[in-house]
Amino acid sequence: MKQVKLLFAISIALLFSLFNNVHAQVSVKDANMSLGSKSAFVIDISGADKKMAEKKWKEFMKDYGKVDKNRKAKEFSTMQAKVSMIGGSSPLNIFMKLEEGKDMARALIFVDDGQKFIGDDDAEADGVRSFVNAYATVVHKEVAKKEMEAGEKELKNFNKDLSKLEKKNKDLHKDIEDYKKKIEKAEEDIRQNLLDQDAAKETIEGQKEKVEELTDAYNAIGKG
Repeated sequence: MKQVKLLFAISIALLFSLFNNVHAQVSVKDANMSLGSKSAFVIDISGADKKMAEKKWKEFMKDYGKVDKNRKAKEFSTMQAKVSMIGGSSPLNIFMKLEEGKDMARALIFVDDGQKFIGDDDAEADGVRSFVNAYATVVHKEVAKKEMEAGEKELKNFNKDLSKLEKKNKDLHKDIEDYKKKIEKAEEDIRQNLLDQDAAKETIEGQKEKVEELTDAYNAIGKG
């Protein structure tokens, strides 16, 4: 029971952490990418790893264009993407890199509007933040799904354990009933055994008297 309460508390804490991180702080800093040091919009996604974040980025970007991977630079690019919340109908070149930390993935997103890489002081910055948060929300939802599935699996295991305990309890009660019947049978056997002992003793006494009579008869032969 203590283990169940502890797991429940941890799960609740994790869920609150996920909810709080859905709108996590997006920071802007210069970071290295394939085209040099450029402004990047950075967000940390708790509970995710690089593999999950990469998969969700590819899914997220399907609505905006084709995602290519630059293995040497370890970054993803989508060229001539149209993202209404950033540039309206103007095409954008979007690059993304991932870093992995302890129980988290960090996404660095670079947006080139054709004239510059959008930075914190540009008019499109809020749009980029909304875009980055939309992606982070997709990843957080996947993290929450994984936790939900893990919780369901754990619940199933707890139910299995409970079923085993209930079966064990049933078997123990059956053992008690069997032991009671054996005790009752043994008590009846003891009573019968005592009666049999008394009968055997009477038989022995009768046989002793008979033997004495036979002995007396034997000894009397030839004396008369």
